[in-house]
Order: sequence, then C-alpha cells, then structure tokens
Amino acid sequence: LNTIDLGDLDKTISTNITATALLINFISPIISNEGNALFFDDPCNGKKFFGAYGSSKIAQMSLVQSWANECKNFGPNVTVFNPAPMKTALRARFFPGENKENLLSPKSEAKRVLATLFNP
Repeated sequence: LNTIDLGDLDKTISTNITATALLINFISPIISNEGNALFFDDPCNGKKFFGAYGSSKIAQMSLVQSWANECKNFGPNVTVFNPAPMKTALRARFFPGENKENLLSPKSEAKRVLATLFNP
C-alpha cells in the first residue's frame, strides 16, 4: 500500500465507484421495472498489490447491493455476476506464473453472462 500512486487511485475510484453511481442514476429512470441490470464483481479484496482496486470494488459492490435492495420489490432485477478466471492477455499480465490450463475461455464465460442476464 505504501506504493499506491495517487493518480492511479483517483482513476480507480472514478472508474469503479463514481462511474457506477452515475450509471445507476442514469439508467434507473429509463430501465423498466421488469428489466435486468448486470454488474461484474471481481473479489480481490485483501490480495497483495490490489489495495486500491480491491477497495474500490468493495465500494462498487456496496452501491450495487444497495440499489438491488432498493429495487427488490418493484424492479428492475439487479444481479451481480462473478466471472471465473479467464484466459486473457490482461490476466496473463497480472498473473504471469498462473497455470493457464485451469482458466476458462472468454467464450464460455460469455455464455454464462448471457444465461444470467436473460434468465435471472
């Protein structure tokens, strides 16, 4: 944590917290009560070198869970999706020594996303 770049922290907060709050405020009036909203979680809180990102994801999910609870009786349906680790270039950059055989393909996770979105 003593190496967190404050510019990166600002960008992370803007991306994961502020943008989520703005998105919820923007889509709330236009999404139907029967509609679906899907948010992606990435539970990495407490992992080394993920202090800024992990804490921003916790705050983001808190906003989403609050909105989900507010919408519980009337809609829309708010779902949090936790994708499995996938074989991507970004993941390889952050986890270079990871066994790639245990990772799923983005295509298989996309199928799960669609199934979750259209069959909540």
